Amino acid sequence: MHIAKLTFLFALTAALNAQTQTVHGRVDGVSGTNPQRYVLRCTNIRMQSSTLDLNALQGQFQQFQVVDVGTPGAPVLDVRSATPLARTFDMGNLRIGDSNRWTVHAPAGSFALIALDTVAATGYQPFGSAGTWLLGGGAATLALGTTAANNQFEIRVTVPQSALPFVGTELAGQGLIVTNGQATFTNAECKTIETR
Repeated sequence: MHIAKLTFLFALTAALNAQTQTVHGRVDGVSGTNPQRYVLRCTNIRMQSSTLDLNALQGQFQQFQVVDVGTPGAPVLDVRSATPLARTFDMGNLRIGDSNRWTVHAPAGSFALIALDTVAATGYQPFGSAGTWLLGGGAATLALGTTAANNQFEIRVTVPQSALPFVGTELAGQGLIVTNGQATFTNAECKTIETR
């Protein structure tokens, strides 16, 4: 019985991974690569496309339709289409001792969650129409709440002195928005822990 359930789950995961999936974010070129290689910004996830010029899309927020053509644990997203999209998550700086504003943008009254992980631990977990979770399974929930009348859920993050041993570590954040019962994952953002 357990083997049958496991087989079903693996088949379902493989089927989901073969379908077109929504990913919010930006594409970055990997410097020093020839031919040029690309990643989804703030992750370790490779991107490619035989139909779009990814170089022309660098740095622009997009809603990508992708198919994972990689292997389990090493996704490679083949971009089938890209539509300009407004940023839905802003991550403030991570300077020790400084307080910075982090914001999820969504219609007023939406549920909002902000999670945090290291860029090294990022992953690819598709969730159908909700989009794709890009942080690892060990991501920490940093805050949750409701967007205000200005269509923002905002928190202030102060990096404590105790984070000094982690200077140089790159952290990734991502949000989850639920509006009228519809869940959507935001773009990922990342910053490096720095001293002033």
